[in-house]
Amino acid sequence: MHVSAHALRGEINIQWHFINGTVSLAFTAVPLFFMMSGYLLLTSDGTNDIPSLLKRRLPKLILPLIFWSLTAIITRLYYTDALSAKNIFDAAIEAFNSPAMVHLWYVYTLFALYLIAPVLYNGLKNLSRGGHALVLVIILLVSIKPALQAVLPQSLDRFLEFKLITQMGFLGNHLCTFILGFYLGKLKKKIPNSLLIVAILAIWGLITFGTYRLSTTEYNQAFQNQSAGWEIFLAAAIFLLFKQVANKKSKILSRIPVIALSLPIYMMHNVLLYGMERNDIIAHSFTDTVLNSILIYAICFVVTKTLATIKPLCYLTTGIPFKKASKTCNWIFTFKKPSI
Repeated sequence: MHVSAHALRGEINIQWHFINGTVSLAFTAVPLFFMMSGYLLLTSDGTNDIPSLLKRRLPKLILPLIFWSLTAIITRLYYTDALSAKNIFDAAIEAFNSPAMVHLWYVYTLFALYLIAPVLYNGLKNLSRGGHALVLVIILLVSIKPALQAVLPQSLDRFLEFKLITQMGFLGNHLCTFILGFYLGKLKKKIPNSLLIVAILAIWGLITFGTYRLSTTEYNQAFQNQSAGWEIFLAAAIFLLFKQVANKKSKILSRIPVIALSLPIYMMHNVLLYGMERNDIIAHSFTDTVLNSILIYAICFVVTKTLATIKPLCYLTTGIPFKKASKTCNWIFTFKKPSI
């Protein structure tokens, strides 16, 4: 999504259409992350363990956030010829108010969700059937409003500006997505896989075509809103499909170190992209987008895997204890001899 930003704001051609289609699907990443987190946290008894929350869960977000925020600040100041101790300090203070680089907003939101997860866990656990119905109605209202605004003419927007609904979009609407993951994960009734696949293709097609129709003069992301609307519906369908067809622990997947390193890779990727673009390594086509994305992924993977191998830096940069990293994702894990 970040690599393609420049190309999507350029001329609409066949390359643009390929990028648009790919990005329309990729925008489900954030809601899927929140849905998975919501399902796992709001169904786990460990969420009610406040000491564990304060000692384990929050530090593994805060310390990497501090490290990568400082890295982002230094990188940005370096490329703008403004690198100085004072500017680093001022930018670090500003990071308390807004992320040092745009992609880090996700960690701020996840931190807030971690803090309120125990309240949500106990609240949902003791909620009546009517209460659950009310929560689902609120989630639907928050999500359907931007979906309708994307489809209907702008002249009708004033009829959809309900302040009461807007006020229920806590944490930029992501709280609703977080709780929706709980309900989707707990859903016992199986929906036919064929129906889910049709829904995925139909919504994906609508988002792709709708984005094209709205972007004839200037790139418009109304259909690609990752906090509410059509992307939430698409993510929900994908979540349910994979829950039904791949809801088993995989020995193969558990051996892939990128899964454990996903948080530091996420924190690093846009910092690296910023540096690449400052050196005129910019994606102008679909091929460029794919190659640059692979390059960024590969570099981030090697760097974070290496940082996870350096004991003093492991937890600070990845949020993973060194002992655990040596069993799951760092170079020690990769090259250790298999036990007999």
